[in-house]
Amino acid sequence: MMPTFTTETPAKPEVIYHPTEPVPSSTEPAPTERTRVGVTTTGSSLETLCGAGAVVLAIIALAGYLHVYLIAIATIAVGVAVLAHGVAVAVRSDASVALGKPFVLSDLGSELLGGIAGIVLGILALVGFVPVLLLSIAAIAVGGAVLFGGSMLLGGIGAAVLGILALLHIAPAPLLIAIAMLAVGAAMFVSGGALTARFARRAHRA
Repeated sequence: MMPTFTTETPAKPEVIYHPTEPVPSSTEPAPTERTRVGVTTTGSSLETLCGAGAVVLAIIALAGYLHVYLIAIATIAVGVAVLAHGVAVAVRSDASVALGKPFVLSDLGSELLGGIAGIVLGILALVGFVPVLLLSIAAIAVGGAVLFGGSMLLGGIGAAVLGILALLHIAPAPLLIAIAMLAVGAAMFVSGGALTARFARRAHRA
């Protein structure tokens, strides 16, 4: 009787397939870019809103209604607008943010200093601490900020000159300061509106 040989086929190793993570669409902006667009849009919107508020308050002050208080509030609004403009522009153009590096406040430069100065001096003037003197200095500060920031040259020069004239008492100081805040507020309104519209279109295309 012949012996019988049996051969067993080796079992194939079990292959487990794991679902791969979805590849992000090329049309979807990267998280860093989304953050940049969001911060820039928010800053420019705040700039537009505060610029418009400063214009309205300055016009009412020029009409003679509570001119010192309204000019002080307009100065605070202009300071916030200048600071928001500096943040929006710095975040938009800062190459380190585009590379995912942290944003540095020192990148804001003159607009950071001018914006904070306008806010602080406006608050002090609002509570009655030598308001005319402080508002004149605030006009020079915000005018110099937008001038050296390289954004609104005419508005910056005009506000700085009017602030100096108010300090020298060439004309009624409240009148000159109100015109200075009106000029810077209008410039901020136009600049912020243009920047908001630009980034809104960019976000819509993305």
